[in-house]
Amino acid sequence: MKEFCLKKVSTLNFGIVLAIAFSVAGFYFLLYFLLIGYFKLSFLIGLFFLIFISVYGIMQYYASDLTLKFNKDDLCIIKKGVEKKYAKADILGFYSQDYEHMGANERAVVSILIKLNNGKTLSLSDIELNAKFYNQEKLINLKQLLKTAQTELGFRKVKKSVLRSLLKLGPYWYSK
Repeated sequence: MKEFCLKKVSTLNFGIVLAIAFSVAGFYFLLYFLLIGYFKLSFLIGLFFLIFISVYGIMQYYASDLTLKFNKDDLCIIKKGVEKKYAKADILGFYSQDYEHMGANERAVVSILIKLNNGKTLSLSDIELNAKFYNQEKLINLKQLLKTAQTELGFRKVKKSVLRSLLKLGPYWYSK
């Protein structure tokens, strides 16, 4: 059994994160114009900072350490002590960064989207905002995870999504 630990990973998909961000921004802008009622640059800068901190705080709340395990027939994801199993046969493919070809000076970010047969998706995204961008240990772990996932699921890199690349999400599709 192969096991990989990922720290501070959010399982919220990109659409939910955008909905949270727009909801928070809408709430604060409404509050701003109800309380202040006029445009002032210094207040707006503070407002954008408040929106950023609020969204980041919400993301931190939903982030946790995950463990991914590959069994004979399943992919197990353990989050906060709760294990969810997904049959390998039910996984259509996944989007990910090409960790194998990343250099030592590139930032290793967890960005994986797993698509299942039933139409559901599993999103794993990094939310760390630390100053140490070039974490070699993390990059090695992600390279090993990608190699293991390809081997265990029988997948290979098929294509690159231009839109996911522009959004800085895992742009490469891995499938059979």
